[in-house]
Amino acid sequence: MNVSSLLFDELWWALFRVSFRMLQGEELTSLDYKRNQSIWRDNWPRIRQITEELLDWPRLRLLDSPTSETLLNDVTSLLNVNPLTPRDAFHLALALHHDIDSFVTADTDFDDLVLPAGRSVTVVKF
Repeated sequence: MNVSSLLFDELWWALFRVSFRMLQGEELTSLDYKRNQSIWRDNWPRIRQITEELLDWPRLRLLDSPTSETLLNDVTSLLNVNPLTPRDAFHLALALHHDIDSFVTADTDFDDLVLPAGRSVTVVKF
């Protein structure tokens, strides 16, 4: 399984939100997170442990990022022809840069995807 560092950003926020919802019964906002350091202090050790366990998976590969200019050009090309969020375009650009065959997502933003000429990827939806 190939993943980018952006995946961990999304995973961490999801874990912080789930933990907060379970403990507080409310949705976590970035303002709550910034105002209440205990949210980070109480939850980060377990989130860090989960991250370390994932990074130990033998078939997990953390993708290197291309140069910033190359990546930004690829992201821009994708955004010029697709209604993707910038973060989605970054994920897809990294997959294309590394010639990843399949891109797994639950996101409908990847429906009717238009790729640059000569590029291909199979979008697997779940």
